[in-house]
Amino acid sequence: DEALEDIQDATSEPEIAGLVTAYKAAIDAKINAVALEAAKAAAVAEVEAYKADEIVALGDSDKSVCTVIMNNAKSAISEATSVQLVNDAVASYKSNIDAKLAEVAFEAYKAEQILGIEGYRANDIAALQDSAKAAIATKLDAAKTAIGSAENKAAVDLVVSDFEDEVDAIISFENYKKLTAEQLTFDSTLYQEAEIEQINAKKAEISASIMAQTTEAGVQAEVAKFEDYLETVKTKADYEKELDDAKNALSREIDEYFATIDADKYEVADYATLEGYYEEAQTAVENATKLADLEDILENFKAQVATVSEKQAGGGEEEQPEEKKGCGGSVVAASAVVTGLALAGVTLVLKKKKE
Repeated sequence: DEALEDIQDATSEPEIAGLVTAYKAAIDAKINAVALEAAKAAAVAEVEAYKADEIVALGDSDKSVCTVIMNNAKSAISEATSVQLVNDAVASYKSNIDAKLAEVAFEAYKAEQILGIEGYRANDIAALQDSAKAAIATKLDAAKTAIGSAENKAAVDLVVSDFEDEVDAIISFENYKKLTAEQLTFDSTLYQEAEIEQINAKKAEISASIMAQTTEAGVQAEVAKFEDYLETVKTKADYEKELDDAKNALSREIDEYFATIDADKYEVADYATLEGYYEEAQTAVENATKLADLEDILENFKAQVATVSEKQAGGGEEEQPEEKKGCGGSVVAASAVVTGLALAGVTLVLKKKKE
């Protein structure tokens, strides 16, 4: 209405044209102002609604950050002098919110992955020896640090994959060592009790050494040590051969010693006693079941022989009766000769028996 009144009061065409232009400009400004206010109202509503459910679900700290981002966006919208600036403020808000939500999601993903590696093969790890547990704990700490500093999901996934591979390798190697130690076996039927105890002690020692190894070569070296050790341990067969050899040697010694005894120096009965001692000594040798049983057999036999020898040596040579002249004396002499020949024959028979 004001514009019309001004036009009617105008006195020239240029004045009228100027009034029309001013009117149009005022109308355009008014229309633009109304549109801007409408755009601002719509923008605020859009900002407040954008991913509101996700924002509400955030923790207090992250939610506070989103509130700050929203307030900054509303201020920018309020101060905008054009619809374009309003639209720019809304776009910036959405971008910032998306970035924050992505950051929160990434941090949650990191936390989830850390929780995952903390529990990775927990039961298997619990069964390991302390040194292996310590090695895994060190790798776990390093992995958690790497995840914390990772800048993207791919980097996190790589850390997790590497950690799991390392843990798998440690568990596999520990199981290999344990199985190898358990396979340090031997045939206990081949050994005596004392040797079995010694072998078991050596097995325990080498098993512990195997579990301390850090390479497969080290493990195999310990296995070779055990096998080499078994080669040095006497078996029952070794002891039996050793006993047999000792018995044969002692039997020969007894034979050799008995062969030095001159049967002619003993009475028949005494020599028979010596033969009995000889047979007893050989029987003791034959019945021996361990080396200790052989220790005193020869000495005891010699001592027995010595008692007989000393007894024989203690007696004097029997005095022969003086020959008498005549027929009676010849009979006595002949009887003595016959008796001597008979004794010599008995002695010869005994010597043949001994041989």
